[in-house]
Amino acid sequence: MTDEVRYARDGHIARVTIDRAAVLNAVDARTNARLNEIWADIEADPDVLLIAPCGFTIAQTRHELHVLTERKGWDALRAVRTGNVFLIDGNAYFNRPGPRIYRAIELVAAALSGNPDIYRWLGVEEWEMQQLEMAERLQDEPMRWR
Repeated sequence: MTDEVRYARDGHIARVTIDRAAVLNAVDARTNARLNEIWADIEADPDVLLIAPCGFTIAQTRHELHVLTERKGWDALRAVRTGNVFLIDGNAYFNRPGPRIYRAIELVAAALSGNPDIYRWLGVEEWEMQQLEMAERLQDEPMRWR
């Protein structure tokens, strides 16, 4: 049997993969328990969080974001307190290798830079990446970087 939930942490980068394609409910009790263990490790107070779920656009991520924001400890994370949480279109940039990898690197660099002018310089579009604080404020209207 293969490990259905894989977790790897390398410095400030954490990768979580849920591999349960053959089942209808990907998060059963055992998987949820494993995700809780992983969350405990991630709660190590990151400076920046990049949220790019597999197969999700930013709109879908925002819709499901409550799964993270309602968790105990979310508001205490340094990245949340300082407004350094970014939603990125994971489906377009991180979940499949391809010619967009250069753009994925640019988006990560923009998020890590802490300089909003870089968003404009790179021409970051609202569907590519949003800073969480801004995304929450503008639930019903599209974000404008320019």
